[in-house]
Amino acid sequence: VWDSHHAMWEEKYQELVAFHREHGHCLVGGSRNGGHGNNPSLAVWIKCQRRQMKLKIQGRPSNITDHRIERLNGLGFCWEPRRNSKKK
Repeated sequence: VWDSHHAMWEEKYQELVAFHREHGHCLVGGSRNGGHGNNPSLAVWIKCQRRQMKLKIQGRPSNITDHRIERLNGLGFCWEPRRNSKKK
């Protein structure tokens, strides 16, 4: 059975893999901040992954799985970008 949510997640993950390959990190910028890559749809997807992780940590219903977390971590995914940017 085809799962559209899984397919969409996989598509965006592959976009992130390509971005990581090109830029060496996963800090994708959206249209508002003009960050690296300037890919608004990927930036929104990343924000959603962070929100889902936060829900999971809080013990609330979340769509993020341990397998997805492992895959994102494998790319060096930054779960709390604001915390990391303050260290600079």
